[in-house]
Order: sequence, then C-alpha cells, then structure tokens
Amino acid sequence: MAGRSEVIYKCRLKMTLQNVNGDNSKHTLERIVTIAKESSDYYGNGCHMLCRGAGENDNYEEFFDCRYDKRLRTDNLMMYVLEWASGYYSGENGSWKLVGVTLRPLKV
Repeated sequence: MAGRSEVIYKCRLKMTLQNVNGDNSKHTLERIVTIAKESSDYYGNGCHMLCRGAGENDNYEEFFDCRYDKRLRTDNLMMYVLEWASGYYSGENGSWKLVGVTLRPLKV
C-alpha cells in the first residue's frame, strides 16, 4: 500500500505545438506540472506526475506513473519535465510536435 506523498517539484509549462500530421497549424498549451514522491520507495522511485490545465476554462488533468521511469532523477526534475514534454509531443503516431517550450518553476 502506498504511503503519503510529498510534492517535490512544481512548474508552469507553456508549450507551442505544431500539427505535423495535418495543416501545420500551431497551438499553445499551458500546464501546471506537479511531481510528488511517496514517503516509501517500495515501488520504483516512488514518483508520480500530475499535469493540469493552467487556463481558467481548461479542465485538462492527466496523471502519469513515473515510478519505473529511469530518466527521472530527483536532483534535476526540470530536465525530466522538458524531456517528458518532448517525448509526449514528438510529432509521431498522430501526436502534435513540440516546437517551443517555456518552463517556470513554482513554489512548492
């Protein structure tokens, strides 16, 4: 059973995406990204990531289980978020391509 979680990183991620599988249009998304670590490392590194829409009418929310992601290092979570965004929005398999990104750390 999972223990309590503590937020260890939080940022505002502003991404410019391009529709490389269609009309090459661009779209901007803003997300609040939170990474939390369980009090026990019983399963992998114990980390989870939650992405929420940053806009007033943006109800987007997605949970990512990062416990077994070898790229996640708690000493460089900013780089992990950037690498995650680049892989998630790669322009492959129908996804939009990340063509611009701004990341601003937020107080935890």
